Amino acid sequence: MAATGNGHPSNGFAGASQRSNGGRRAPDVGIVGAGMSGIGMAARLRMAGIASFRIYEKWDGIGGTWHANTYPGLTCDIPSRYYSYTFAPNPNWSHVYSPGGEIRAYLERVARDFALHERISLGTEVVEARWVDGRWRVRTAAGDEAAHDFLITATGGLVHTFKPDIAGLSSFAGATFHSAEWDHSVPLEGRRIAVIGTGSTGVQITRALAPLAGRFELYQRTPQWIFPVGNRRYSRPARWAYRRFPALNRVGYRIFQEWVERSLGQATVKPGFARAWIGAACRLHLRSVRDPELRRRFTPDYEPMCKRLVMATHFYEQFKRPHVELVDAGIDHVEPRGIVTRDGRLHELDVIVLATGFDAHAYMRPLELIGPGGKRLSELWAGEPFGYRSV
Repeated sequence: MAATGNGHPSNGFAGASQRSNGGRRAPDVGIVGAGMSGIGMAARLRMAGIASFRIYEKWDGIGGTWHANTYPGLTCDIPSRYYSYTFAPNPNWSHVYSPGGEIRAYLERVARDFALHERISLGTEVVEARWVDGRWRVRTAAGDEAAHDFLITATGGLVHTFKPDIAGLSSFAGATFHSAEWDHSVPLEGRRIAVIGTGSTGVQITRALAPLAGRFELYQRTPQWIFPVGNRRYSRPARWAYRRFPALNRVGYRIFQEWVERSLGQATVKPGFARAWIGAACRLHLRSVRDPELRRRFTPDYEPMCKRLVMATHFYEQFKRPHVELVDAGIDHVEPRGIVTRDGRLHELDVIVLATGFDAHAYMRPLELIGPGGKRLSELWAGEPFGYRSV
């Protein structure tokens, strides 16, 4: 009898054989990853009456990106009532766009409700899955093996952090960490803080840290279009209504689904009213920057929606603070005292935060999938995936 990473006993990794009423063996399923996709898949298997499955999670807790990311200001840029399972609505969301900790707690609740913890092996990284005699033979980093009829990779795309190759970065005498590897032991109030990166994460961290830093600098390589989306808090009566009348959760889901899939989604691929309206909203929002020179530096050289939009409000206003600065001169190198930009200026700092995103090309890597005849996915996908004009 072995114990999984969360303390629940199990019969090793293989899982007990399960038979349907017709006497046929039900399928045994392996799931790699205990994030939003992995938890949802496992819950659906439970609902279908399939109990022979095992979730492999390399981290020490469930939640995927919501387990790894704990940076200040973290929120999801998809409405929470839509960013949830249709079979497990949550009437208690605090905001339209809820903070990351709340999403992780929701996933924990779903895992409890569907008795998934007993099927999750935490701290267990799958390094290889090989097709042998009609089944997937899974091998973990610890050397354990198990066989499954089906293997589902729910590894996500925001896993492998991307850290820029900046000369001298390792020589910095202060604290340096990636946004997805936040060091909560580092004090921030009153400190000289630099954030490198202006995507959604950089914008969220800026809103959270600019008010409390002694000096705050945002390092921008490429300006981003920002679509102004306010984050309304659900009132106590509203949350009561969602609990009292469950149908409201379904209505709320469909309303946000219409907005995300029909309006926002369609506007990215074809012209029309939605695209024109979203573009106008982005430009009008940028006009809130009163300083013409600063507004010029914040203005992208491409049309709205050519890249993923940043969804936020209260970002531009941070730069009205005298101790907050946009730095777009380009980084030359880092020395122990701070960042030296290409104009020769030394920016003395205490903390450097890398909001530089993830290597989406890595995807499920370094997991190696070996199919019939010994074909390796790493060889078939060599040099891929790649993008062409954002597609």
